[in-house]
Amino acid sequence: MERVNDFHYRLRKHLRDFKDTPDWQFRFVINGKYWSIPDSAANQQGVLNWYNVQNPNAPTPTTGDTGNVLIKLSGYTTSKQIILTGSFNNWDEAAICMKPLDEGWEMHLTLAPGIYEYKFIADGKWLLDPVNSEKRPNQYGTDNSVLHVKKQLRFVLNGFPEARQVILAGSFNDWNEKALKMRKTDAGWQTELPLEGGKHLYKYIVDGQWMTDPGNRRTEMDSEGNVNSVLLVR
Repeated sequence: MERVNDFHYRLRKHLRDFKDTPDWQFRFVINGKYWSIPDSAANQQGVLNWYNVQNPNAPTPTTGDTGNVLIKLSGYTTSKQIILTGSFNNWDEAAICMKPLDEGWEMHLTLAPGIYEYKFIADGKWLLDPVNSEKRPNQYGTDNSVLHVKKQLRFVLNGFPEARQVILAGSFNDWNEKALKMRKTDAGWQTELPLEGGKHLYKYIVDGQWMTDPGNRRTEMDSEGNVNSVLLVR
């Protein structure tokens, strides 16, 4: 980073210069040590956290007859046009025209794992998704529908052939000590789990003993001083 003065350092780089997925996670490293923003809630609790950055210039997602997400709107068969818009395309009011069907409208999208907000525009009128009860307020005094996109992931713990039981626990299930029992394999233990995009903390419980993932070097300390493995889903 560039030193501006005795109290400020700066890194300037246009988000369009980044060629990968339009969201990143980062930390500050000062003199070889991780550092948290002083006034952050995490720092006040002594936690060295990862920070999220989203690209405001994210391109419109791929659409068509295939994709990992299918969004439907029943009815409105007399409408001339239905636009699908949301946080996944910076609320573009023209980019995604939904496909008409006999019973309504639909559109396939290809989206990275994450949480998105969206709405329909029926001939100029903004609409919530009538079959989606989850919504969030926006800056205009109305609400947006919420979409959760998950990615199927496999957790693998090699070894421990003598263990009677291995549990996967993490921030994704409120650290439940019983819910996610891993199955034994020839190489060790494994389980599959759909997760949203972002950061997830987790540990394995081997016959009652908590441990970080020996195959994952990325860790983070929580507010109580516990060290957890970190999984970044993109």
